Amino acid sequence: MKRQPIVLLILIGVLFAGCHKDEIYYDGKSTHQWIKTLKDRDPEVRRSAVIALGKIGLKDEAAVPALIRAMADPDRIVRVQAIIALGEIGPEAKQAVPALTAALKDPDKWVSLHAVSALGKMGRGSRDAVPALISALKSRERNVRLHAVAALGEMGPQARQAVPALVEALRDVRIRKQTLEALENIGPETPEAAPAFVETLRISELRMFAAEKLKGIGRDAVPALMKALHDGDSDIRELAARVIGDLGPQAADAVPALVTALEDPDRGVSVQAAIALGKIGPQARDAVPALFEALKKPALYEASMKALEKIGFDSKDAIPALIGALEYKDLRGYAADQLLDIGPEAVPELIKALQGKYGPVREYAAAILGKMGPDARAAIPALGDALWDKDKRVRGTAQRALEEIQR
Repeated sequence: MKRQPIVLLILIGVLFAGCHKDEIYYDGKSTHQWIKTLKDRDPEVRRSAVIALGKIGLKDEAAVPALIRAMADPDRIVRVQAIIALGEIGPEAKQAVPALTAALKDPDKWVSLHAVSALGKMGRGSRDAVPALISALKSRERNVRLHAVAALGEMGPQARQAVPALVEALRDVRIRKQTLEALENIGPETPEAAPAFVETLRISELRMFAAEKLKGIGRDAVPALMKALHDGDSDIRELAARVIGDLGPQAADAVPALVTALEDPDRGVSVQAAIALGKIGPQARDAVPALFEALKKPALYEASMKALEKIGFDSKDAIPALIGALEYKDLRGYAADQLLDIGPEAVPELIKALQGKYGPVREYAAAILGKMGPDARAAIPALGDALWDKDKRVRGTAQRALEEIQR
């Protein structure tokens, strides 16, 4: 009878000797015991083991590798629970990223969906998951793409490398709203995204959004926009010219491309090119000769003239072009105002215009000289000759001009 206490002490000693003081326990079992249970034949037992290891998590460094191995379990629920457990552990389980990435291609939709979710939770503290999430954006399953977008959005600026892929994902109407939200959270003004945003200009309902983001990218968006000036779609060329103009002086490198665009067969493109050159301002001075040439085209006259004013030029250089514009009914009023602003320097060319072949040009030349008043005294002889013009309107205008000059 006296031996029983001794036997009990020996048994207790053996039990404690089998326990490592640093071992982590959950629900009465150590990490090692739960890992061993993952080999049990009963899937229900393996499922319990996965849940337990997820609860142990970072408390024991052996838990994460065991959960990664469990992702290859033949039982679907075990695999999914292992993925969920890794996601709950979060960024500290980033060694699972390769296995989770591989799980994205799992034929079981449930597995791939939870893999995306877990990658998103890991990505919050690590960029390692971003490439995998970018790959998930190309999944055939809408829910996988949706979860990938949400996960990238939650990462914020850490997911900037995903911006081009997210912009491309905007083509998918079914996830467009969530993609736009993700882009706003990340901050899409990144140079690498410029080509994708240019492509997004093709989507009519996203054009304003894409244009704003290209402006936000600034100078770094210019190369992609210059390329778009050669696009086969005239709408894209016109939008590209418009955005370049909105960038103003930042787009100085685009001046040669805009000069070429002045010759575009589409009126909208050529006009926007002229406007853009004007918005770039003095840094577009190399475009002045081309803009003077563009003044010969009625459709481009007003935009080119305004561009020249903003860029700056010698007023004498503009006089011949302004005289030429008097031939076009829609441009006469504008050209006349510009010639009046130039003043006496324009008188010699206006005198020549009084002797031209086109009646309306002679009439307007006489009217402009009259409005100049005494500054146009040099034109008195020519106006006197115009009193004998075959066109009665020219004769009447010349008479009034003489009166105004001599008054």
